[in-house]
Amino acid sequence: MTDKSTIVINTEQSTDLMASDYYMKPTATIHIGNNLTFIERKLFNLLVWHSQINRLTKKKELLHFDELMGLIGLNKSRNKEVIQGALETLVTSKITWNTLERDRTNNQWGVCTFLAGAEISNGKLRYLINPFLIDKIENPSVYAKIQLLVQAQFRSKYSLILYEFIIDELSRRREKKLTVDVNLDDLRKVLQYDGEFKTLNKDVLKPSVKEINAETDIELTLSTRKKGRKVVAIILEIERKDHFQLPLNLPSRGLVDKLTDEQEAIKEQLMASEINEQKSIELVLSYSEERILNNINYVNQEVNKKSSKVRNAAAYLIKAIEHNYSPSPSPKKTVKKAEQDIAAEYKQAMEKEFAEFRDTRVKEIFEEQSEEWKEDRQNKFIKDIKANKYPTLDMLFKRGGMESKIVKETFWSELKEEVFTKPEEKDFDEFVKWKELEKAELA
Repeated sequence: MTDKSTIVINTEQSTDLMASDYYMKPTATIHIGNNLTFIERKLFNLLVWHSQINRLTKKKELLHFDELMGLIGLNKSRNKEVIQGALETLVTSKITWNTLERDRTNNQWGVCTFLAGAEISNGKLRYLINPFLIDKIENPSVYAKIQLLVQAQFRSKYSLILYEFIIDELSRRREKKLTVDVNLDDLRKVLQYDGEFKTLNKDVLKPSVKEINAETDIELTLSTRKKGRKVVAIILEIERKDHFQLPLNLPSRGLVDKLTDEQEAIKEQLMASEINEQKSIELVLSYSEERILNNINYVNQEVNKKSSKVRNAAAYLIKAIEHNYSPSPSPKKTVKKAEQDIAAEYKQAMEKEFAEFRDTRVKEIFEEQSEEWKEDRQNKFIKDIKANKYPTLDMLFKRGGMESKIVKETFWSELKEEVFTKPEEKDFDEFVKWKELEKAELA
């Protein structure tokens, strides 16, 4: 793969936008402390790129709207609302930079909004990046080469964030292959994800690794480092692929084509709540299924209250999902659930032990009896089979006799009813009491 590839974007509408598909994104802006949605982060990257490649031109702050939509993977859409909403966020939401202090050249921390202002007029976007960030964007002291066209291929914001993080590590160390040990708290900060590790691994990390491997020039494997039984860090093994062909044309597929079956189902629920299709897609791609469903339930409860002050349920639902209005379980509920889980696991283990005890005990009792008694019980069971007492066993018995697994299991099951006399042999609760008493005596 060559280091740079030249592309032409909408040449009929613009003669000044011919650019590399790479751009230099400052490390400080990769490690940003703001929970941007998928579309907002793509737009953030696009405007950084556009500002860099046009920093010496008079038109540096003008971008054709059609070009913008194509470069973030929405080339099939004509819906401006999703971009307008993203721009509003970039103008109003605070962003902290260098949160992981990877850029040690100036040991600087800062906070501001990304954009000072933006407007769409006559098919063009005019934007003004906050002066606090101009120097960092146009003259980055530490940077990562982010492939702009790659970001258009992603369907998950977490894949994009993790990809940016990886490219930053490769760029700073100037290596093709490396292993990175990332503290779990730092990873949560980068991904802006506070869920438990089990959910983080299943819903974020595994899908992101799969997508990065499929869509980019990076081969990524992931493992964990534990302290005791607790996961404390993620180990990323990163390697650039020797042969990878970047798409030199913009993606022809729209976001709708990228949705999984699960995401499509969630999108339909959002649209049923009167949220337009494009915004529904943005929400599905930006947030977890659990978060969206929890907030749908929360909003439904709020709307149905007699004292409800919600005037626009769709708008309220969008805000609820973006700001996660759905209340987190209280510590008491969390503890109670943990206790219930432990009790359920204990019961499951005891039920298994009870079944194994009964299986062993019936055979012990059988072996303690006389040969005449054993033969009598087997003959009686065979007679019952031939008398059609067990209709499903007749054919199995003809084929395998008493050696048939199902025939044998039925025999032992019937015998248990006859020979078990002790409470712990017959009743599960009595068995649990017996075992607990036995443990107490041993202690």
